[in-house]
Amino acid sequence: QIILAKKPTTEGDLQNIQNVVLATAGLESSNVNIAFRYRCGTATELQTTSGSCGTGTEWIYVRLVLQDTYEPTWTQFGLGSNIALNVTRMAQVQ
Repeated sequence: QIILAKKPTTEGDLQNIQNVVLATAGLESSNVNIAFRYRCGTATELQTTSGSCGTGTEWIYVRLVLQDTYEPTWTQFGLGSNIALNVTRMAQVQ
């Protein structure tokens, strides 16, 4: 929702979004990755570089990846183990 509230157009905009995510989610900066991705026409694979579509249509996305490790209380008693959390969200911005 934060990505769509003010569609980012620059790396500075992405940094501002990352700062808000860090402040609200309580994660370390190493656990939050946000970046532009580009789709050429109807291709299934996204590109990491703007302009890589040549003269074709280029759709712009923002990809947000959140990672963390959850330590359930019962692991203190030797039951189970930590759970790796990994959430990836993609929003089309143009």
